[in-house]
Amino acid sequence: MSKVNYYLNNPLIHRDRKLAEHSSAWVSSFACPELRPLMGNRVFGCDDCQLVCPWTKFAQETGESDFKARHGLADAELVELFLWDKETYLSRTEGSAIRRIGHERWLRNLAVGLGNGPASNEAIAALRSRSEFPSELVREHVEWALGQLEAKSAGV
Repeated sequence: MSKVNYYLNNPLIHRDRKLAEHSSAWVSSFACPELRPLMGNRVFGCDDCQLVCPWTKFAQETGESDFKARHGLADAELVELFLWDKETYLSRTEGSAIRRIGHERWLRNLAVGLGNGPASNEAIAALRSRSEFPSELVREHVEWALGQLEAKSAGV
């Protein structure tokens, strides 16, 4: 399937407010429960837009340092990222577009990604560590993610 066909036919990629990429980056409220499983482990949807953009085929590697992965984000594990406190988040995302979503939405998106991943002891422990987080937005997504992982553990 061509990138353009993928873009037009993928249920996550529609040009409306339910767009997963839009939801992961710019919507400051709760992610639609029916879209959460479809989001996989994507925590910042810009990658998906770049994958399907027909203009990407014209892109070339650049030596420009502004376009290089920074702060080890390209190789980081979701559990590790989820455990960052606000200060770590701010320092590790300095100069990155990811910083625009803020720590709260960062944790929301990571909770969804963890809930869609394998039911590892590390993921469950990380999620439980945020179950009393001050933000209702984060707590609700942590609860959803724990439910997903518990169902996987039980073989449901």
